[in-house]
Amino acid sequence: MKKAVNPKPKKKASTRNKYTLEHHEKARKYYLMGLSLSEISILMQCPVRTLEKWQKADEWTKINHGEANKVKALELHEAGKSYNDIADMLKISRATVWRYLKEARESIE
Repeated sequence: MKKAVNPKPKKKASTRNKYTLEHHEKARKYYLMGLSLSEISILMQCPVRTLEKWQKADEWTKINHGEANKVKALELHEAGKSYNDIADMLKISRATVWRYLKEARESIE
């Protein structure tokens, strides 16, 4: 008599998470507010690796440190803040503050 062979249960195929453009935009907004990728990951129930891919594809770092920081640096300088204070507040180097202000002065002239 042959023994009945129990077939191994088949594993379910893993399904990939599908994110909409709304998820993508929401993550970008969180990043621009100053949250880290790990913090965004917790808020959105999304893997950090996915956020890293979005960050690289859309160049979030350029957006974050772009025109908004230039304007903010100029406003802070006009308010009487020192280069060191501005650099600390915006989390950029003192040299970058100097460059932003130089560019602002040149654009006015």
